[in-house]
Amino acid sequence: MRVPLIKPVLAVIARLDTTGTWAANPAGSPTAGYDPDFREPYPVHQGANFTDARVYMAEVYVPCQFRTKRYGEERTTFGGDAPLTNFVFVFHRKDLERLSLLGSDRNPLLKKGDKIVRVLNKRGATVFTPELPLYIYRLDPASQGFGPDGFDIHIATTTERSNEPMGR
Repeated sequence: MRVPLIKPVLAVIARLDTTGTWAANPAGSPTAGYDPDFREPYPVHQGANFTDARVYMAEVYVPCQFRTKRYGEERTTFGGDAPLTNFVFVFHRKDLERLSLLGSDRNPLLKKGDKIVRVLNKRGATVFTPELPLYIYRLDPASQGFGPDGFDIHIATTTERSNEPMGR
């Protein structure tokens, strides 16, 4: 038995290209590129401002359920870390597999740092565009006991944040 998505929409996701972002780092100290420990691009100092050298892959259109979290849920996260999380996306493994977004180890290729660009309805009209960039903060398996891999869905918790890196 497989758990279906209810009233799916399409999330337009720009996947973070860690190899391309890493390549943005010239030889020498890590002033640009990708930090494997923090799983974030290094900030780049340009004059008085900081930017980063994020490189994204082509956008993918992934069917999902999309909802807003309640205030109480935002403050009680499992890991003890409570980002400014407003939106949750639920992805089905069969859709990830159909779109080649499952790796050889059967884990999703969506990851922390992937950007949700917009959400479309079934007819392709935009129903939501984030005011601030919306990034996947964590991706957890759910619906244990269903599907051939033991679960059918993945829940993506997102966080909004400015494009301006704070620097390190």
